Amino acid sequence: MTTPSRRLRSSSQGRAPSPSRSLSSACPLQITTPSTYFYAAASPEDALAVHPYYYEYLRPKTPGGRGWIVDPASFAAGTRRGQALMVGSVDQLVEKVLDASQLLGVDRFIGQIDWFIGQIDWGGLPRQLVEESITRRATEIAPQVRAAIGKASPDKASTTA
Repeated sequence: MTTPSRRLRSSSQGRAPSPSRSLSSACPLQITTPSTYFYAAASPEDALAVHPYYYEYLRPKTPGGRGWIVDPASFAAGTRRGQALMVGSVDQLVEKVLDASQLLGVDRFIGQIDWFIGQIDWGGLPRQLVEESITRRATEIAPQVRAAIGKASPDKASTTA
């Protein structure tokens, strides 16, 4: 059975990527990553205030049903830099996206909205919070990420026939 790591090694002429190089320089593949939840808050404190919605979304809905109980401390820990939960302030989320780009060689974030997938209306988030989050993503986060990684926005990218 061929494992993903064996396929990577065989696709790079039998060599594992050098630790001094990012995965993207060792492998010419475009790498995409999703995140399951996304919320861009006005401040770190506002980001933590959405815990009840996250809790509601993930909790088991029936006795013995599937789901997780996420306490406020675990939720807060998941929003910190280096963790996967994409909930935070604009600055926190820009850091997380750029970290993923640098560490993993991620060069695009697939999704419902342009460059990053993340469920944006989870747990009964009020419509106003969802709309504000989408606006921050489009007007603050995406431009900062594009500027940092040197990519043009999709509406400004040139196309050739």
